[in-house]
Amino acid sequence: VVSANQAAGFSIVKWNGTGSAATVGHGLSAAPEIILTKRLNGTGDWYSFSVFANGGTTPANYFLKLNSSDSETLNTGSPPSVFAGTVPTATVFSVGTTLSGSTSDNYIAYCFTSIAGFSKIGTYTGNSSTQSITGLGFQPNWLMIKQTNGSNSWRIFDSARGLSAPQTLFANLSSQEDSESNTVSSFDSDGWTMGSQQGVNDNGDTYLYVAF
Repeated sequence: VVSANQAAGFSIVKWNGTGSAATVGHGLSAAPEIILTKRLNGTGDWYSFSVFANGGTTPANYFLKLNSSDSETLNTGSPPSVFAGTVPTATVFSVGTTLSGSTSDNYIAYCFTSIAGFSKIGTYTGNSSTQSITGLGFQPNWLMIKQTNGSNSWRIFDSARGLSAPQTLFANLSSQEDSESNTVSSFDSDGWTMGSQQGVNDNGDTYLYVAF
C-alpha cells in the first residue's frame, strides 16, 4: 500500500513479508535518499537506510537505527538481511529477511528524497569549530542530524521552538528537550550555522542531515 506525494518527495509504504528478500514499490519516481522502516506487528528496530551510508560506497550494506545512537552498522549475510545490499531505484527499494519476515509480518516505511527549495538530505564533515553548512537552497525550519561514524544521538532542531536553550530534541531518547551549548546557532538563508558540540560537529566525523 503506497501513499506518495511526489512534489514533496515523501511517501508512506506498507507491505507484508514474503519470508525472503523482496522489492517494495515506493511511489516517488525518484530514488529515496533516506528510508525509515519499522515492523508493525512485533518488536523491531527502526532500521534506516541512507544513500550516503559508508561514504556512498555500497550504502545498502549498512544501516542506522532511528531508535539508537549506534553508528552505521555493516549488515552481513548474502544478501544482507536489512536492505538486501541493493540501493533503491526510481521505483522500488530492496529488503532482506529482517524487513520481509514471514507472510504474517507487516512493515511500514517513510521514504524521502530531496526536493529543490523544500528539502535536502546530505552529509558534512565536522571541524570542532564554528561551521556553516550551505547549499540547501532554502532556509531550513526543521533539521535532524546524526553522527554516522560514532554513537551520538539523533538531534532535532526547529524554528517553532527556536534555537535558544533548550533547543535539542533526541529522536532516539525519551528525555525532554535539552539545553546543549554550541549546537545549531542559526538557520540561515542557504543552510545553518553551528558550534563545536560533538553531537553535530566533532572534528573529522561524518554527519547525516535531513532538512526541511
